[in-house]
Amino acid sequence: MTRIARFAVFAIASLALAGGACTPLAPGETLMRHEKGDETMVLQATDTGTYALYEWGSMTPRFKVPLKKGDTYGFRKAADAGKTMVVWGENSREYPEARYYWKLADKD
Repeated sequence: MTRIARFAVFAIASLALAGGACTPLAPGETLMRHEKGDETMVLQATDTGTYALYEWGSMTPRFKVPLKKGDTYGFRKAADAGKTMVVWGENSREYPEARYYWKLADKD
């Protein structure tokens, strides 16, 4: 194995073990990221399809929802400290404050 190939294998393995590669490698296009302490961010879906919410480090989505072009999705500050309100369409769900990603899992 060449020196470059060994370095590439080491770098990928290190990211995977640190949890750094998990969410970006989850299927779908990353549309929005929420970091601990971020302000409210709500966008409109640019495509009709299935949208998925991931917590950083997980390859399994917290949930998937169908959204139509123009539907809203994103994050709002929750009333309780240490919580994040995840919003989509007319729905919302409260989660512990953490790093989350919205991904477009499948376009219709």
